[in-house]
Amino acid sequence: MLKGNESLLESILFAFGLEKGSNAFYAKAAEKVDDPKCREFFNAMADVELGHMANLRLMYCSMEDDMCPVSLEEFTSTIPGPYVEGGKLLENALRELDVAFIDEMDAMKVAVRHEGEAYGFYVKAAKRMEDPMVKVLFENLAGEEQRHLNEVSKRMKAMGGE
Repeated sequence: MLKGNESLLESILFAFGLEKGSNAFYAKAAEKVDDPKCREFFNAMADVELGHMANLRLMYCSMEDDMCPVSLEEFTSTIPGPYVEGGKLLENALRELDVAFIDEMDAMKVAVRHEGEAYGFYVKAAKRMEDPMVKVLFENLAGEEQRHLNEVSKRMKAMGGE
């Protein structure tokens, strides 16, 4: 996956692919559930990942303006996204969704696990990077995942969960 010597541009594209995979993960989760609250929650999480994709595209375009596709959709179609943020293959993460979700709490547990894995992945990636700018990129992404994890955990607690 990552060697540690990636350039900032390579790392932005790599992170974009992870965000793309996580967006697909949450969108697919939304399709698989019957509960409207679960569907709404997973769609909201997919939108968060889409926002991260847009931010990464802007970073890329600010560095490589002549190479920047016109739209986020066009940019997305050019970047592979076989992995989710935790570093798992998207197809393996999606396979884990084959279990039936009972309620919104189960959906939150899936998100806590996913966001926790994403946070851990970005923290480890930041430590491995040789380029200080790439290190900062991954530290910032880890911070975003930590915020998501905190928000979902807080919501779970408010619902009487773990």
